[in-house]
Amino acid sequence: MKGHHHGPIVDPTGRPLAALNPATYGAGHKLSTHTRADCPLMTAVEILLTLDGGARLVWAGDYEDPDDDQAALYWLVEPQHFVRFAGLIDPDEPVTPNAEAPAALPAHRYICNADKRQYLDKDHFGVDDYGFRRSPLPWLTAEGGLATQRRHTTWARDRIYLAAQHPGPGWTEVPALLWV
Repeated sequence: MKGHHHGPIVDPTGRPLAALNPATYGAGHKLSTHTRADCPLMTAVEILLTLDGGARLVWAGDYEDPDDDQAALYWLVEPQHFVRFAGLIDPDEPVTPNAEAPAALPAHRYICNADKRQYLDKDHFGVDDYGFRRSPLPWLTAEGGLATQRRHTTWARDRIYLAAQHPGPGWTEVPALLWV
């Protein structure tokens, strides 16, 4: 079925290290359902981003264009890559947690792209017509394919980390437009 996504963290060569199945966290499979900033899925993504200070995040979909005649990243994710944080997974999903979520995430206002020296200010995230704060992070890190019309994917596979303080001079803020 086309339009499904995983949120893998990859190594510098593009091999999956960890992944999140959006359905496990109560989000749909479509990219547009992943943009709610204050949902368990985005909390799980942010936990993964705190683990090494520069994770290579990709929103990989089954529609993605393969690189160099290799399978698309979505198809390289295997069951052992999926991280299911206790307390965040949807209780209606038939899965067992395999990781503990921290009691609290470290304070962070900024989502920073170390490779591009760009950042998102979470205080500037927009609110949609339904009252949900929306994050552009899924769109920015999605592999370009037909579903994204090859746009908004400028951060895919870049080193991304969270910061409590502004990253400093010379960094550019990416507008937090409502991409839903």
